[in-house]
Amino acid sequence: MADPPGAENDGPAQRSEEELTNSIKEAMTAYNEHNFRDYDLWELFTDDFKGWTLQDFRTAIQWHVCHLRIQLKTRGVFVQKFGRVMAAETLFIASKEEEEVP
Repeated sequence: MADPPGAENDGPAQRSEEELTNSIKEAMTAYNEHNFRDYDLWELFTDDFKGWTLQDFRTAIQWHVCHLRIQLKTRGVFVQKFGRVMAAETLFIASKEEEEVP
């Protein structure tokens, strides 16, 4: 499957696996602590990850990427799953949505 539009990494500064994974873990902790759901959670997620590229989601530890996707889905955020597409791709696409999908 071809990469989604906008998936290329334009910036020279690539973050490490540890930095990216820590960003995901921090976001998940905040989402849990404040019990964000639905539109509020979608809005925070898209803001928190708006600068991320597909490669960023692929570089982070995939266990955490998968759990972020599960957390979003179970709290009311629509995250499209395309057959056997990896969680990194689905989160990248969701982070670029202009409007929340009902």
